[in-house]
Amino acid sequence: MEWNECAAVVVSLLSPYLRRAERPVDGAPRPGARSVARNQEWLRCQTIMDLVKDRPLVAAPLAVLEERPDDAEAQALLETRLGEVFLRDTALMGRVWTELLREEGRCVLDMAIVLMTPLIAEGYVLDVGGGGEGIIGRLAGDRVVAIDASRRELEEAPDGPLKIVMNVCDLAFLSGSFETATCFFSLMYLRAEERWDAIQQIARVLKPGGKLLIWDTEIPVWEPGTDELIVVPLLVQTPEEEILTGYGVSWEGREQSAEAVVALGHAAGLEVTLRQTQGSVFHLEMVKPANGDDRSGV
Repeated sequence: MEWNECAAVVVSLLSPYLRRAERPVDGAPRPGARSVARNQEWLRCQTIMDLVKDRPLVAAPLAVLEERPDDAEAQALLETRLGEVFLRDTALMGRVWTELLREEGRCVLDMAIVLMTPLIAEGYVLDVGGGGEGIIGRLAGDRVVAIDASRRELEEAPDGPLKIVMNVCDLAFLSGSFETATCFFSLMYLRAEERWDAIQQIARVLKPGGKLLIWDTEIPVWEPGTDELIVVPLLVQTPEEEILTGYGVSWEGREQSAEAVVALGHAAGLEVTLRQTQGSVFHLEMVKPANGDDRSGV
């Protein structure tokens, strides 16, 4: 989603909660009463306003609304100014989006900022789960072979890469076909028992000395009574653009940790050369030894 589209969506979501009219939970009007403690709409508005109240652009209309909660002109100005703030500060927009999802009862992990530098790699890059935003394809263009189990996701991805509908657990490529493979928040969509097949297959198609680059999130064990979905919001920063996005998946059976992924890599004969974490999000670089036993199982 482009910046202006995302800002419009967030502002439209915020609009009902920016009205400071006094309504208790049952919706009956309460003229002149300052019963904000019982006003769920205002409490939600307050949660969001806490994120933006110090921004100079919104200070003036907020001050007016403190004195005159029903001032329509100040209300309209506040919504306009919020749109401007969000366009200028994508990270702030992401935090507001996160709070909105949490208020809806969604299980949302803390937003992470993922800095993506130009991808330095020889030969073709196998991008696993390369549909949708197609982050790796944006960085490396026609050097990318993007596979995804979803034809629709590949069709929505930006042009540039070669796009192939394929299951990572059963790769059709010959062994040793790629210098580099990437998984950008795609392992989280596999069930825990499928990840071994995926890592094993990726290790097989890597050349000796080839690298596997992984960006993903830790997912705790699902417990009955919690939300069925889990979402990780991201602000992806590339040399050319900022992309505010999020990845959500059916939670049950998809628990994941960096340690577990590292263990799978070791079992497939890969060596970890870099490990970074930011909250629940992790980045791993693994290398297939130039000389050594091939434990990919093929």
